[in-house]
Amino acid sequence: MTHMRSLPSLSRTALAATLLVLSGCAIHEPRTQAPVALPTAWVDAPQADAAIAPDWWRTFGSPRLESLVQQALAGSPDLRTAAQRVRQADIALQLAGASLLPGASLSAGSSANRSEGASTRKSTNLSLGVSYEVDLWGRLASGQESARLAAEASRYDLETVRITVAASVANTYFQWLAARERLAIARESLAIAERVLRITESRLRNGVATPLEVSQQTTAVLQLRTALAPLELQARQAASALALLLGEQPVGFDVGEG
Repeated sequence: MTHMRSLPSLSRTALAATLLVLSGCAIHEPRTQAPVALPTAWVDAPQADAAIAPDWWRTFGSPRLESLVQQALAGSPDLRTAAQRVRQADIALQLAGASLLPGASLSAGSSANRSEGASTRKSTNLSLGVSYEVDLWGRLASGQESARLAAEASRYDLETVRITVAASVANTYFQWLAARERLAIARESLAIAERVLRITESRLRNGVATPLEVSQQTTAVLQLRTALAPLELQARQAASALALLLGEQPVGFDVGEG
């Protein structure tokens, strides 16, 4: 019975000894952390005072783009609507500022009475009234501040519309230029492939080339011809979109030279 009770005690002692041996075999290295100097600011961060130039499209050096943007700005209905809203906001601001000043009213009148003795009595009156509303609770001042902020917001809206119209014209014009350039490259590649096909057919007639070579070159020509259709469609779509931005009919619209 005594031997049976000592088994758990021996197991715990053996387990503790095993853990002690394993911990003694473990390798402990000191933690090292390399010092990294963090920058105080991001070097590529945009400048806070960098403003968009009013005529930023001139920086591309394209006279055609400049004329297109000017035409779009001159005929844009959205831009005219935004300009009218600015004028309305300025009038509202003037009215709000006038409410803080005293109001004056002037009235004049005359009358004539004739009695039975043929005597006439004339009288003239002139009255001047001045009124002023004391802004005890700041209602008038708050109204003026609200009108000022509304006018400022209208000016920001006008500038936003102006930038949006110019950016849309420039982006569409660049899309048209890219489509036209890809179309020119595709047509040039097709012309080269057709010349190679004629040469291959001539070599076949002279017994130098094989029918397989002619077939392969014919397939290449057909593939290049098929690729022209979507490129021509992209160029027409870009030109039509540009015409709509300028307020013109897409049919017969000529973008001009890029």
